Amino acid sequence: MNKYFLPIYHSELKPWIKWWILKRLNGGESTLKAVTISSGTLTKVDKSKALSIKEYYGNTVQNGTPSPESPVEIQTISGDNTFRINDVNYRLDFGGKNFLNITATSQTINGITFTINEDKTVTVNGTATELTILNLITGTTLKVLNGNYFLSGCPSGGSSDSYSLDINNGADGRDYGSGKSYWVSGTINNVRIRIASGTVCNNLLFKPMLEKGTVGTEFSPYVANPIELCKIGDYKDKIVNVGGTWKVEKNNDKVGLNGTQNITLQSINTHNIANFLITFASNYTDSTKYTGMLTNRFTKQTSGISTTTTEGFLPTLNSSSNVLGVYLRISSSRADTTTSMNTWLSNNNVILYYVKSTPTYETITNENLIQQLNALYEFYVNSSSVNVSNNSEIPLEVLLEYYGRW
Repeated sequence: MNKYFLPIYHSELKPWIKWWILKRLNGGESTLKAVTISSGTLTKVDKSKALSIKEYYGNTVQNGTPSPESPVEIQTISGDNTFRINDVNYRLDFGGKNFLNITATSQTINGITFTINEDKTVTVNGTATELTILNLITGTTLKVLNGNYFLSGCPSGGSSDSYSLDINNGADGRDYGSGKSYWVSGTINNVRIRIASGTVCNNLLFKPMLEKGTVGTEFSPYVANPIELCKIGDYKDKIVNVGGTWKVEKNNDKVGLNGTQNITLQSINTHNIANFLITFASNYTDSTKYTGMLTNRFTKQTSGISTTTTEGFLPTLNSSSNVLGVYLRISSSRADTTTSMNTWLSNNNVILYYVKSTPTYETITNENLIQQLNALYEFYVNSSSVNVSNNSEIPLEVLLEYYGRW
């Protein structure tokens, strides 16, 4: 049976635009969905061009100049970052709908035993001797794009005097069993299970989930994001459709320089800059690509070591053995032997991105992502689009998820 999109209606093009998509299945149940757009103009997709849109590219951003003592994060397209596709910024949920990667461990606090289950639900037992809080995302913050998020998972019957679930210390309210919608501006500092003093817990089961939007859906465990798309120079990682199968084309890769690689001290120059050679990739046969590198703690250099006065890195390729490596130039006060350099690397988390000699392909098996990619492609082919040139975030938050049949 042919698939058809129902009409899409839009309001005036003001700073906040909403499209209301009315979808009917077999003339029966209807569902109202909303798409929020921050700015832009409404344009029609050229369907003949849309039919060829089967490649979605990655990107890489590094805002600032890195140094050994002041690393600058290399931001790539991954789970929570904007996925920009042509003229439309659209966020693909690579890892699934649940944003909460629970890192807390099972423990007992103030008479309350928190058991972290395999699916990251939390079973709570005991009697609280005082106000008891378990932060589910220990040792980190959760970075998300600005927008509406829905927290759910507190067992029914909660209250401020018994048990609840919240984010950011409950400043904007809590989930007592029916879920709670929040506007989040970029950062979530904590996600907490809160047990009031004197509360008796008997196998309370929390199913913490944070998802995009203002309405909660059925619990789904967090799925680690296996896909990262980056861009170094003209070499872009891509999601491509090959013969009807979605694949990841990896033109770039990364390595953690953590003191476990083959490392040798080449020299220490008169400016007290130590020159260490680290090799990390073999069978590297394309001599036109090896200079494409980024690190989070060093800037790229082109000078020979004898004239180098600052810390940095220089890509290198042994053309006879096809081994790829990098010269790390570092102050001899930080490291002046291979042993001290290995120690420094093991303590400082140096991440290096590089262009691969030959691209590799991996079939996408995440059904959630496949459905989104198929829907996005259909959206381009069958519908209008939004051209947003002055907004680096995602105007399109809800995609057509299924079709009306007539």
